[in-house]
Amino acid sequence: MKWLREAISDETGQADIAYAAIALLTLSATLSLGFVSLMQAISYFRCVPLVKADVVVNCAFDPLPMGQAAGLIFAAFASLIASLSGYMLATRKQRPQVTQAPVTSTVTTTATTIQPAPAEAATDVDATVLPSKPMG
Repeated sequence: MKWLREAISDETGQADIAYAAIALLTLSATLSLGFVSLMQAISYFRCVPLVKADVVVNCAFDPLPMGQAAGLIFAAFASLIASLSGYMLATRKQRPQVTQAPVTSTVTTTATTIQPAPAEAATDVDATVLPSKPMG
C-alpha cells in the first residue's frame, strides 16, 4: 500500500485529499461510461420488434443516446475536475521567497596591453621585388 500513499502525497510527503478525489472522479466517470455502454448493449440484444397500430419499435442501433450520455458524463467530469483544480490552487501552500545576499568579489583583474611591433618603412623594400619596368 506504499504506492497508494505515494500516489496521493506531494513532494514533501504530505497527503492531499485532492489527489484521492481525482482518482475517484476518474474511476466514477469510467465506470459510468461502462455502465451506459453495457445497458445499451443489453437493450440492443434483448430488443423484440413490435408492430402495433400506433407504435412501431424497430431493433436498430441509435448512437444518439449513447453519444449524449457519454458527453454528459465527461462534461460533468470536466466541471468536477475544474472545481477541484480551483480548490487545489486556492489551498496551495506558497513557497517561501528565496532572497539572495549580494555577492561581493575579492578577485582583481590585471589588464596587460601588448604593443605591436613597429611597421617597416616603405623604403626598406628589397629592390629585387620591385618591377624593373613600369607596367602600363
